Amino acid sequence: MYQLTVGDIHATIHSGRSVATDFMIDIETLGTRAGCAILSIGAVSFDPRAPFSLEHQEMSLETQFFARIDLQTCVDRGLFVDPKTEAWWQQQSDEARAEAFGGKADLRDALTALSSWMSTAAPGDECGTTSARVWSHGMDFDQPILNHAYAACGLQKPWAYNAGRDTRTVLDLGGVQHKGVLHRAVDDCLAQISAVRRAFDNLGLSEMKKVAA
Repeated sequence: MYQLTVGDIHATIHSGRSVATDFMIDIETLGTRAGCAILSIGAVSFDPRAPFSLEHQEMSLETQFFARIDLQTCVDRGLFVDPKTEAWWQQQSDEARAEAFGGKADLRDALTALSSWMSTAAPGDECGTTSARVWSHGMDFDQPILNHAYAACGLQKPWAYNAGRDTRTVLDLGGVQHKGVLHRAVDDCLAQISAVRRAFDNLGLSEMKKVAA
C-alpha cells in the first residue's frame, strides 16, 4: 500500500491494484477559468470498462488523492479570486464549504504530490508523464485550470497533451443523465466514475458486456 499523508494532502494506492489506466479529476475553485485559485483537488484511479458496483467503489476509494489548498499560496503565485464565485460558495452547504475552505497545503506541494501519486499509480516516461488517460467533467474547467496552476508553480503537468478525456461527451453518447454535483472533490470523482461506467455499459464497452458476448 502506497500512502502519503502530509498535512492536508492525502494519497493512497492499493498494493493489489494493477497499473492504472484512467484517472478522474475534480477540483473546487474560486473562479471558472484558467488562472483562478484552487481550493481542493480530488482524483481517483478507475477502469471505465469495469462494471460499477459497491466492490469497485470500495476499490476506487483505496486509490485516491485529495488535497485542501491554502488559498494564500494560490494568490502568492498570481492566481486570482473571482468575486462571483466567492459569493456562490456562500450559498453552498456548510459541509461543502467546510471541506473546500481552510486548507493548509501549499499549492506547489499539492501539485507535486498529485504528480507523484499519478506517476506511481500509472508509471510513464522518464519525465514523469503518466501513461494514463485523465478524465474531467468537461474539458474547459478542471484541466485548463490545473494546467495553468502547474505552469504558475514552475512545474510540468503529469499527463500527456493528448491524455484528456471528457465525461460529458461519453455520457451523452451513452444516454446517461449525470446527477447533481456534490462540490466535494473526491465524492464528485466517484459520482462521475459511476456515470462513465454506466455509459460504457450502455455502449457495449464494459468488460461485463464483452464476457457476455
